Amino acid sequence: MKTYRVAILGCRSRGSSAARVYHAHPRTEVVGLCDLLEDRLNTLGDELDLEARFTDLDEMIRQTEPDIVAIPTAPALHAPLALMVLEHGVNIEVEKPMGMNLIETDAVMSKAAEKGVQVAVHHQWRLSAWTQAINQAYQAGKIGELRYIYASGKGYYGGFGLMEIGTHLLTHMIKFGGHCQSVVAHATTRGRPITPQDFCLPHAEMAPLRATTSPRRYSLAMR
Repeated sequence: MKTYRVAILGCRSRGSSAARVYHAHPRTEVVGLCDLLEDRLNTLGDELDLEARFTDLDEMIRQTEPDIVAIPTAPALHAPLALMVLEHGVNIEVEKPMGMNLIETDAVMSKAAEKGVQVAVHHQWRLSAWTQAINQAYQAGKIGELRYIYASGKGYYGGFGLMEIGTHLLTHMIKFGGHCQSVVAHATTRGRPITPQDFCLPHAEMAPLRATTSPRRYSLAMR
């Protein structure tokens, strides 16, 4: 089977964790590290015994020729860095959210289609040991019929929780209940209906989602 060459873009905690996992996996080889701060770069490079260390993304891709570039950086950098990588025609694995809005997200997917490469959003919860254990029990019929799913986020500001951590919750809901047919949302802030002027203020969203397999219901709360 093919062994995939992986380059890591960003060597903070998330990038270091990703690099360790790719380094340990039998079908992936970490071939390059990139970070603007050389102390981070050297700390991780020394740990992995990897000499291919770069402060320039384009140079890393040119020299290491990766199959995949992982982008475990701050959310606001996901789309800009993804677009830079995609210009090289390289597959990406990017942390969620893919972009800070639909314009950024559409731009990433459009560029990937143009270059004929793949985009994977990092939803590691789906592959966690506890998710697999629950899924095995559910598929075996050990916990009965699924009728209702409730999920709650961390409480990020201005709707960011739904876009950031909420994507983990939504992908879990879809895994167990199938894709949604409709969404009905009720948004409030400080006990009153939310308005466009409240967009950047802390608020709560409640969204009942109807799945493809009736009569299941989802409820997602982000406060």
